[in-house]
Amino acid sequence: MTGELPRGGLRRGVAGVVLLLIGLAALGGWRLFSGAESQPFANGATPPATVHVTQNRTYSLAVPGGLPAMERAGVPTTPSNAGDQLSLECAWSIGGTAAQSLTVTPEHVGTKAETTVAHFIAPATGDMRITCAHWGAMYVPDSDDRSGDPSGWMLVLATITLTLGGALALSGVYSAVAARSAGTPGDDGEVERFVHLVKVRSEDGEVRDADGRDVTS
Repeated sequence: MTGELPRGGLRRGVAGVVLLLIGLAALGGWRLFSGAESQPFANGATPPATVHVTQNRTYSLAVPGGLPAMERAGVPTTPSNAGDQLSLECAWSIGGTAAQSLTVTPEHVGTKAETTVAHFIAPATGDMRITCAHWGAMYVPDSDDRSGDPSGWMLVLATITLTLGGALALSGVYSAVAARSAGTPGDDGEVERFVHLVKVRSEDGEVRDADGRDVTS
């Protein structure tokens, strides 16, 4: 008798398909949101015209691609006691005022930071525009008015659901192949065997009753 997919395998297969669909939807959401965020890691994003900062607080400067990208753009490096570091020339302005030099602490060559290239202490409070030579407008990912990161959460969700969904779907397929190879009967086969067994025992009982009546008559 050809085996049918056990209930456990069927459930795993269905759950896997559902998770795969959720993962694909989350992946689409990631691509949609990533282009609308003002974050240096978002695809196709552009830095905001200004960012709100508070005086004397420390913030980060970042660009897509991080330090290697700035080196390729022509930003020079200078040696220091801790190793070579970017030689950044940056400026800030608020409300269209004249640009003033911004003191920054650059990252060192070989940093593990993916987008951060420097840190600075805000010289004033307000909506500040920050630019650096050889690059232009900079991202301040930890500014007071930083945007959320829905694309990041979408990417995490897509990664988890696609991984689990793929595993469950493959498990369901494996269960189906194993059941058919082994010829394991499904629920319908079990019911048919039960009905057949009851019928045979019932017929045997009728024969025994008839033989008993013949002997006593």
